[in-house]
Amino acid sequence: MVHSAWVASGLVATLLPVVFYGARDLFRKIPIPNHFKPAIGGLGVGLLALVLPQILGGGYGYIQLAMNGNLSAGLMLALVFGEILALALTISSGGSGGVFAPSLFVGAMLSGFLARVFHQPAAALTVVGMVAVFGGAARVPIATLIMVTEMTGDYSLLALAALSVLLSYLIQNTLSAHLKYRSLYEAQVPIRTDSPAHYIEHLEAVLRLLSEQHFSVPSTVTHLDLRSLVASGVPVDLPGNKQLIIGVLRADSSYFGKPIREYFSLNKRDDVEIVTIFRKGDTLLPHDNLVLKANDRLLAITSPAGREQLAHHIEPLLKDQVIYNNKV
Repeated sequence: MVHSAWVASGLVATLLPVVFYGARDLFRKIPIPNHFKPAIGGLGVGLLALVLPQILGGGYGYIQLAMNGNLSAGLMLALVFGEILALALTISSGGSGGVFAPSLFVGAMLSGFLARVFHQPAAALTVVGMVAVFGGAARVPIATLIMVTEMTGDYSLLALAALSVLLSYLIQNTLSAHLKYRSLYEAQVPIRTDSPAHYIEHLEAVLRLLSEQHFSVPSTVTHLDLRSLVASGVPVDLPGNKQLIIGVLRADSSYFGKPIREYFSLNKRDDVEIVTIFRKGDTLLPHDNLVLKANDRLLAITSPAGREQLAHHIEPLLKDQVIYNNKV
């Protein structure tokens, strides 16, 4: 029975993001003003609640009933899919709400249903189901494990819950590998180093070391000063016939005042890859809607063709201009 719960949790965890963001995309295509769309979502939830009123509210009371074994198997199975649909209609239409409590509700109903079908203790399996579904759907197994055990105050299930959320997470990752939406958190990055926050943190650390010259240069290139080369606008050769350059955006550039997406791809094209932008002492991570301003400092990796493109729009740094909180 436990094996069935793991597989079922992984399947439902895979389904959640697909329905959630699929509904979001559908609402975006409706040709009406955005402020009317939550009303459509609310109407859908209201009609659904005429059949399944249990989907309204936080759902914690019904989670407790599932843990006590006081809900029928048929009702709990219906609530699994009813809550997923209600979540999609509410938030994907532009309404206010979160995904944590509804996902716990889905997990509780799923595990409660399986406990009924296989005649197993409902309380323990309900906790395990909550952990497994949200941990897999949101791809946060450790955080979910800690949160749910803290909420329930029951640490005797920690080992079983840990195994369950791990297997649900692995199943969800495998099944959703080729899907458009793989997590409840669309902006989630695969690993720590891909995080924009950590990207900026690491970049600032490197630039600080370069600015303060707290680094050693191999003896074979002691005649080179990387910091001075980059700051002066002299390109630094990189593998793959690429070059690292930095320059100031001219006020008369056609890039000025336009979103970065109009001129640069952020998907690591061959011509120009904007690494970061320095603006008035701040280090900015490039994104599609970032508007370029005069005197922005662009750090970029380019091909020879890309360097020719940028040559008409940026100029070398002057001695009184800064890269990162330090004069160069």
